[in-house]
Amino acid sequence: MTAFDVPDREACTARRSRTSTPLQSLVLLNEPGFVAAARGLGSRMRRLGGSDDAARLAFGFRLCTARAPDEREQAVLVAALQRHRTQFAADQDAARRFLSVGALPPDSDVPVAEAAAYAAVGSLLLNLDATISKE
Repeated sequence: MTAFDVPDREACTARRSRTSTPLQSLVLLNEPGFVAAARGLGSRMRRLGGSDDAARLAFGFRLCTARAPDEREQAVLVAALQRHRTQFAADQDAARRFLSVGALPPDSDVPVAEAAAYAAVGSLLLNLDATISKE
């Protein structure tokens, strides 16, 4: 928790200081708990977000930020999903390794590259400043 500048328990702290460190990004991208959370978010977007990519990505964005994405944000999300699909389709082993992180079992009814692509976008969404910082 030191990566997130959490106060120690030696003294009472009424309010946490607002901070952002490079270590926070590394934890949010690589720590198994956050990777598993991204996988869960990706799965939830696919299952509950709608019938097409745009609706699913907007659903995930709303879950994380409590607002709808604007046109530019939506375009970035769609491009990121397509880029990850292409990368994971070309390297199925990387997709399987990515989906093996955490205790959540992979969705057996979804192609590996598709599940990994949505999980990668889930990681992107969980790393947004609007997701991790209370404004």
